[in-house]
Amino acid sequence: MKTKVKGLVDGCYHCNSIYISEINYGFVCRTCGTVQELIKFEPVTTADKIQFQNPVTSKTTIGNEGERKRAKDSGKIHNLSKLNSIKHYKDNIMEIAFIRTKTVIEKLGRSSKDASVILRKFKEIRPYIRPKSKFRSPEKCIPCIIYFYYKEVNIVIDVETLFDISEISKTEFNEFRKQMELFWPVYKTRDRKKYILTRIGGVIGYKNLYNQSKKILDKFWEIIKDSKDDVIAGLVIGISLTLSKCEKITLYSLSKSFNIT
Repeated sequence: MKTKVKGLVDGCYHCNSIYISEINYGFVCRTCGTVQELIKFEPVTTADKIQFQNPVTSKTTIGNEGERKRAKDSGKIHNLSKLNSIKHYKDNIMEIAFIRTKTVIEKLGRSSKDASVILRKFKEIRPYIRPKSKFRSPEKCIPCIIYFYYKEVNIVIDVETLFDISEISKTEFNEFRKQMELFWPVYKTRDRKKYILTRIGGVIGYKNLYNQSKKILDKFWEIIKDSKDDVIAGLVIGISLTLSKCEKITLYSLSKSFNIT
């Protein structure tokens, strides 16, 4: 089912497009691919030009305040609205987190099956984030969890894309990183060498140069392990390129690939 909504208020919250498609878990903008935070309803106009079924508000699916007052059963609808508003705050937070997670992982090209694990982690660590912290909001927390989850399971994602499609800056991300290990202790025990080798393989392939890089990584691991993962990967490949006299990959392109200097 495809629904076209009219007006900026009815459009995509991300790009304001009016082209919205309904899929099995919600409504998605056909222009930018963002999962919508609010369900969209196709407008229906009566003979006296009163339009019903506008986009739902954040707490109700029975129209906006003006529509509820004009309705024939306004009293009953008012009571239903009050009951609907009692919905627990935590449930609303998880709904927002679900939408954010789906949007980000799909734009990263990852499977939507990963959403359940990421949401479970969000629900698990959120109570440990201090009250009134901006990282208690799904908009700030979910992108960070996605990054560290994929890193923990040794899956490389495009970090620049993650920042582009999220509502978190690099400065905020680094701020989250500093406290992340306090409530995600298992992250400290992840297999860093495996992740670094995955990064190396993604840049140079899995042939002779990769095998040489693996040997160098093993040999110098204790000396360089305190550096960042991408810095280690760039250093190891740089040494391999020098030893093999390979000219196909330049140090400039290597630095650009890992976003290092």
